[in-house]
Amino acid sequence: MKSHVTETLRRGASEVGGSLIILGIGTLVVLTGMSLEMLWVMIFGALIGTVGVIALAVSGKNVAEYGAGQKGETLLQQALDHILTDKYLAIFNFPIADKDIDCVVLGPSGLYAIETKHHKGNIWYDDHGWHQRKTGRRGGRYDGSLRNPRGQVLYGVRELKKMLEERGIKVFVRGVVLFTNRDAHLHIERDPKPVRVCHIADIEHCFRSAQNRVLTERKIQDIEHALREYCAETGRIS
Repeated sequence: MKSHVTETLRRGASEVGGSLIILGIGTLVVLTGMSLEMLWVMIFGALIGTVGVIALAVSGKNVAEYGAGQKGETLLQQALDHILTDKYLAIFNFPIADKDIDCVVLGPSGLYAIETKHHKGNIWYDDHGWHQRKTGRRGGRYDGSLRNPRGQVLYGVRELKKMLEERGIKVFVRGVVLFTNRDAHLHIERDPKPVRVCHIADIEHCFRSAQNRVLTERKIQDIEHALREYCAETGRIS
């Protein structure tokens, strides 16, 4: 009943609105003597401008998030160049299903799917999920949005394993949530297994502690071939 009433009201409002628009256009033409063609040009231009303003307002936050994500990935690349040898392969923005894995790392110590977060402030992971508390420029404290990075990386791990298994390769994929902002302070009060959560300052330990999962040279070659082949198939050659 509620949805039916809402739809009826919406339909009535649309009819009234359409009538008022037509009446307004007719009045403007009569009062100004403007040609109908010129009027339509003005209306079209106004609509384009309005859509542009709305798009900028809606996407502003997404643009900021994208910029932070790019900075985080750059910091990760610099860190990997510093700590990993040439025996490791890193593929950034690896396309999987309908999303991207920020970075896939392959080497002697295993295969990793890494989700980078460039959030700052105090970050908790506890029985209630993820929380962020940061301080503004004027000293005020407020909560930020963190979503669910553990869930994001687990999705990537699952889809990456699925893709490799379809190519006849079974391998353990370690999911890593990596915070790249130097002003991020982690408070991990709940075991995030099977995901590892770490700060970029401790990234070397993240790889060194997994040395018990050693991949053979042949296994690494097979996985690398599958990764590159998949990237080529999806049009994202890396």
